[in-house]
Amino acid sequence: MPDNQPIRHFFNNKPSILLILLIFALPCISSLKVAILPFIAGSHPLSADIIAQHLIKRGHTPITIISNEPKVLKKLKTSAFALYDIERPFTQTELQKVFTTTNPFIALSYVSDIQTRYCDAMLSNQTLIQSLQDVDVIVADDLLVCSLLLKEVLNKPSVHVSTSGSIVGFHTFLGAYTPYSYVPLIGPFSKDMSFLQRAMNVIVGLGMEAIIKNWSSKMLNTLRFKHNIATNLTLFELRRKFSVYLATLDFAIEYPVPIPPNIHTVGPLTPVPPSPLPQSFEIFMQNSGDQGVIILSLGSELQIQDHKLTEMVAALSQLPHQIIWKTKQRIKHVPENVKIVEWMPQNDLLGHNKTIAFITHCGSNGVYEGAYHGVPMIGMPAMEEQMGNIRRIIRTEIGVHVDFYKFTMSDITSAVTEITANKRYRENAKRISKILKSSPRTARDAIVDWIEYVVQAEGAHHLKVEGEKLWFYELYNLDVMLFVLIVLYIIYRMLKACTKMIFQSKAKVD
Repeated sequence: MPDNQPIRHFFNNKPSILLILLIFALPCISSLKVAILPFIAGSHPLSADIIAQHLIKRGHTPITIISNEPKVLKKLKTSAFALYDIERPFTQTELQKVFTTTNPFIALSYVSDIQTRYCDAMLSNQTLIQSLQDVDVIVADDLLVCSLLLKEVLNKPSVHVSTSGSIVGFHTFLGAYTPYSYVPLIGPFSKDMSFLQRAMNVIVGLGMEAIIKNWSSKMLNTLRFKHNIATNLTLFELRRKFSVYLATLDFAIEYPVPIPPNIHTVGPLTPVPPSPLPQSFEIFMQNSGDQGVIILSLGSELQIQDHKLTEMVAALSQLPHQIIWKTKQRIKHVPENVKIVEWMPQNDLLGHNKTIAFITHCGSNGVYEGAYHGVPMIGMPAMEEQMGNIRRIIRTEIGVHVDFYKFTMSDITSAVTEITANKRYRENAKRISKILKSSPRTARDAIVDWIEYVVQAEGAHHLKVEGEKLWFYELYNLDVMLFVLIVLYIIYRMLKACTKMIFQSKAKVD
């Protein structure tokens, strides 16, 4: 007789049996073919690539829809691509104007022109469209106007992902879930606003909504009528046809707001536990001594204006700390304490125990990486999206603001002294870090979970709130309250008239 002791031991082991039962109880998710539509500038392709790589890990097949440009493709890891040609690609000059202009109308004009060119090229490429007919779902960057049109062409459910650090819905719900009564849009305002501040905040909020809505509507109408897409729908109906909206943020930093069941916060996408550094970086970190290292990065596209470069270099040379500065700009007379690089493992550097501060342009990925690793920040935002992020940094007291356009040498040195000498910034950053790290599910897993759910739930349209279809006065029952007031007034008048008649009758009898 063979020895069955191992088999008997296995079946007597209750945890082993439970594990087997759990594995068989898990729902069977067949491999999905997922079209990913990223915005083509800044860190947006990197965020889309992270989602694509995690889909592959979960057994799915992502297809990234991207323009056939080496400068964009080199940012992405190897995966399936659906390429289209663009006659007039965006230029570095255009991007700098978007990032550095202080006029939001000019920035929107450039973004609109770039988006329209790329979306038109995509929708015009019938070979591309035909190759995507068998996808199960579309995952699109919320900033892209084409996110609404491609789903109509392919007749597939869509998941919108926002990596901008707020719940805006640029082409969908357009800020409908941002209460201006306690979410400040103006720099110095806090959540505890006075009446006048709330009035100003509401005016600014409604004005921004109108501007963004007009900007989005022009692009949508231009493209959908040119390509004969969803012309039978109103813009309101078209905007509300997405399945699920996922924001890569956390209420540890973001202002908590009420959101409907088809909008979810999944947490930051890019922060992860640090990996070992390349040797050259590790040596530099270890040689910093007790003073530590400051990480300086203003993103992949933003550049400091030439007349301000000397101010930055002079400021860094005055600091007792070592600095790693990621930039593609040519720096003359680099200080001895500064290491200039064109690339760096930002997440891993921020997670290093020698890092004491982070000078950032307040891109959402950078802000959350700094917060995740508990590093105080000096924010130097240049555009509106980044301005919103610096307000969140200041609200949570994990950093300070330095004006990107007007800073001086003393502004930089004073800001560094403030966040390194004042312990409250690091203590608050550590508190936020603990909250972010305690999330039960990573953003990467949560996004894939929702993608799978949308497909299984056939678009998950049951999550949509019917109240979105109501007019403002219907949603808040203003017509009902007016009706009640009218009825009460009529009753009051009737009672008053009856009382008057009774007293007059009594007076006549007397």
